[in-house]
Amino acid sequence: MKRGTTFKGKVFLFEGDLTSSLTIYPVDNDGSPTGIKVNIDRVTIELVKKTIGDKGTIQMGACRDNPAKHSLGELLYSKKKSPQWLSYILPLLEEDNFITHYKDGNAFWVKRKNNP
Repeated sequence: MKRGTTFKGKVFLFEGDLTSSLTIYPVDNDGSPTGIKVNIDRVTIELVKKTIGDKGTIQMGACRDNPAKHSLGELLYSKKKSPQWLSYILPLLEEDNFITHYKDGNAFWVKRKNNP
């Protein structure tokens, strides 16, 4: 399994990739899988990428219950998908050099990189 890290520094394990689908395995503080498995479909990954591509800069909004207005989390929530999936998708997009992220107050924002 491959290893990723959320913007807040939490490690997770995963299978798959951004061009197909992802299976995420959150880990506990000792680095052991928690037993939870999160499946993220390709359509959701593509929606996130397209939205970032169209907007350029957008708030993450990963709050599960009340994502920020006009954020990626609100978009996923409206599609009956968990905004928390962004905690896994976005760091992998950053690792793939598609975006960069920054924090403004308590909110994380992502910005599309201008790749050739």
